[in-house]
Amino acid sequence: GIDGETPVSLNDFYRKLWSKGDAGVTIHLDVQQNNVPTAYFDTKKRVLVLPNWKNLSQMETEMLIGHEIGHALYTPTNAWVAAIESFDGNKEVFKHVMNVVEDPRIERGVKKKYPGMRKIFYFGYEELFQRGIFTEDLDPSKLTLIDKLNFQFKIPGKVQFETDEKFWELVQKIEACETFPQVVALTKEIYALCEKETQQKQQSESVS
Repeated sequence: GIDGETPVSLNDFYRKLWSKGDAGVTIHLDVQQNNVPTAYFDTKKRVLVLPNWKNLSQMETEMLIGHEIGHALYTPTNAWVAAIESFDGNKEVFKHVMNVVEDPRIERGVKKKYPGMRKIFYFGYEELFQRGIFTEDLDPSKLTLIDKLNFQFKIPGKVQFETDEKFWELVQKIEACETFPQVVALTKEIYALCEKETQQKQQSESVS
């Protein structure tokens, strides 16, 4: 657990995590496990949903809960929804890019607030990598820019792929994001690069 203890249940761990928060702050949050492809936090219903992955370990469970609680703590619900709804483009792609940019920011917040989560994030992602969650049917040569950025922050060095100066510039910009407005601004920049990447790929395929 966050203090090296083993919680008896999912809800026990999340309550233990919240109990170390700010005094006087009451958070209404339920934890559920359903048949979903990945963990997510329902901002409207205040429900943290975990996937029914086979043999999900305690470390993986704690990491997933810690990550989604990070969104509950640090991702402003109304601003998140407004950023997506006001975006003039592919909203699903924009949402995906914004999530990749936002994840490192909220995880930094969780690690700072609950120092014991540093180990849990590191080994939790390591276990997911070892079981193939990130790399099933993966062809590194076909990774998109946003895939590479996601891997760089979640499983750095685990997947070998080509990078360039622009890639590392974006990594530094993501690391520098401290506020959600900064996340939105950077998301728009990366989205434009992803669109350009897609167009170049389509042109290349049409010629070949």
